[in-house]
Amino acid sequence: MARNTLKKYTEYLEAAFLIKVVHRIDESAKRFKRARSFKVYLTNPSMRAALFAPVDEGSEEVGPLAETAIFSQWFHAEDTDLFYSRWKTGEVDIVRLGPDQRVRWAVEVKWSDRHADRPDELRSLLAFCRKNAPGTGWATSRTRRMDTEVGGVRISIIPTSVYCFTLGYNIIQTKEARRTLGGGATGHSSSRMAGAAAPLDVSMGITAPGSWRV
Repeated sequence: MARNTLKKYTEYLEAAFLIKVVHRIDESAKRFKRARSFKVYLTNPSMRAALFAPVDEGSEEVGPLAETAIFSQWFHAEDTDLFYSRWKTGEVDIVRLGPDQRVRWAVEVKWSDRHADRPDELRSLLAFCRKNAPGTGWATSRTRRMDTEVGGVRISIIPTSVYCFTLGYNIIQTKEARRTLGGGATGHSSSRMAGAAAPLDVSMGITAPGSWRV
């Protein structure tokens, strides 16, 4: 298939709200002048089951579906531009940049509890946080919740289900607050839409590491 044809198909599917394109940044959180690398996510992970077949929680397909589920929640946020970071030796699944192009937070999506026992194995997330200093690195798990510190980097691990629920809840609450204020909520209120995915300094739904709004 010709590259331009593939690009058009991707644009059509995104315009129909069936997929979402997420662009890449490097390990220093710099954007690329030419968007040659990107990821494509379904806007609803249930489409995978509709097209193929349901999967159980132990299936190897659940990991990518967990990542899709988190992104699909994020797509309901009105003014949040997300990226992923990839470089020669690592990758971080979700990165939020502020208006100043500085990293606000970073999240590594995992469908496993292994990293709750071995947070030092979150090497890519740790390296990215050390280089870009977002404050706290976040990782999802299957069932475990914990806060720890590895080599000077704070790490918060959250069950994927709790992350999705809290994020969805906080997005709805933010939209309702904006309607109540007549569309006048900006800045600080807007930043709260990140739900479960950010530390105290950007007020994304957690009042402090380990303390939940809901």
